[in-house]
Amino acid sequence: VAELWVRLAALVSESPDELADAMVAAFAAAPDSDRVRAAATNYFSHDQLSVEAVRAAGTTDAIEPRDLETLLALLHRESAEPVAWVPVLEANLELAIERCRAAGSHVLLGDYPFLDPALDEAVRRVAERTGVELVSIHARFPQDRARHAALFVADGHCNDAGYRIVAQAFADAIERLVR
Repeated sequence: VAELWVRLAALVSESPDELADAMVAAFAAAPDSDRVRAAATNYFSHDQLSVEAVRAAGTTDAIEPRDLETLLALLHRESAEPVAWVPVLEANLELAIERCRAAGSHVLLGDYPFLDPALDEAVRRVAERTGVELVSIHARFPQDRARHAALFVADGHCNDAGYRIVAQAFADAIERLVR
């Protein structure tokens, strides 16, 4: 499983079909692994893995039909369930903003470059409710899936090149504030 996990992590910037093949192989090897399940939902929620690609990859003999259905159900649930983390995220952001302001800080809030409309909307709502300037990081990232994915590591966080874009977005916003 570890070898498959490494292969899976290395494929983030590769084609969606290769990622789906690796995910199906990892799930077939360890269908009860929390780490593999988390990877599947992480890649799916970041738009790097599609149900269609997983279904196509699962047509091979690489996975038992019941395990494929479990994986597909996991991804369908991820796409169909209301995003319960949104209210928690909004509450945490508002609390952080409140504490920063109480300490006398000027607060900038940045969106994150996931291809996730629910996350974008949550951050935008918090910025509007709190009157905090929203730094648009998402807009600076390429919209092409392959170029976008090349700016992330396997766990969904930016790599060095991605964080350079994030840092520049905040540097530009701070420069505007001090002028």
